[in-house]
Amino acid sequence: MKQPILISCLILIGQLEFLAQTTQNPFEMNHRLESSENAVSSIDPPGNEVAKQVDTSNPFEIRSRNKISEPEPTKPIPEVPVIDVDRGIGLGPNALFWFLIFLTLLFAVIINLNRTIVNNLLKAWGNLNFSNLLLREKKEPDQLLYTLLAILFYSNAGLFIGLILDRFFNYELTLNRLLLYIGGVATVYVVRHVSLMWLANTFSFKKESRQYSFTIHLFNILNGILLLFANYIVVFAPEVVGTTLIYITIILLGLQFIYRNIRGLLLGGKYIVSHRMHFFLYLCTCEIVPWIVCIVTISRMG
Repeated sequence: MKQPILISCLILIGQLEFLAQTTQNPFEMNHRLESSENAVSSIDPPGNEVAKQVDTSNPFEIRSRNKISEPEPTKPIPEVPVIDVDRGIGLGPNALFWFLIFLTLLFAVIINLNRTIVNNLLKAWGNLNFSNLLLREKKEPDQLLYTLLAILFYSNAGLFIGLILDRFFNYELTLNRLLLYIGGVATVYVVRHVSLMWLANTFSFKKESRQYSFTIHLFNILNGILLLFANYIVVFAPEVVGTTLIYITIILLGLQFIYRNIRGLLLGGKYIVSHRMHFFLYLCTCEIVPWIVCIVTISRMG
């Protein structure tokens, strides 16, 4: 009885040994890799295949610390303001304020040195005989004051021309242009006075020539005082007020010009008929040509 049972146990043990030889070794590495890949594939959704790259490099290898540094982005070069040498430095309200303050101080110094000079000029403006009297009694110290008043007129007239060109013709008012305007006005009247002196010394109407030259000087001084106040308003007042004042000032200057020419005709009317050729030469040389030259020069600046 025991013998058949023992034989059956031996046969069962032999079958188990055969099955053990046919199964895969559980300690083999490939078996684990396959199982991990199957697990990853089961997690990933179908259709999204992820490329698997196995890092075969040695993790204990010391890598170089000197990495190639990427070039830094270049910083934009700040723009340097370019100053147009030909055009000059622009004159804003601040610069014009100090320029007008200088002219005002110059006028105040003249008034302080001779308080009656403006009153005498106003009387001479309305009375031809008083103008001739003032010319005869003009003293040597007053000559300097008249010269300073003429400079005041040239400066205000040049500034007024610059403001007109800047506002109506887009000619930016710069330092170079302001000096050009002042120099142009001064040149026109210096040429006129020199021409009158030459005519007085050449021909026989020296007295009338001096009187007419003083009349021009007188009207210029009064116009310079008028332009000083007008320039203040044009520069600092609102644009509408400044533009309106420009038109008013031009009208007043035009009336002054007509009145001055009438005074000139009263002084030298008797010589016009007898010296027509000389009067025509003076009219072209001193009254027309200088202004044409100034207009052409200003137009070429644009």
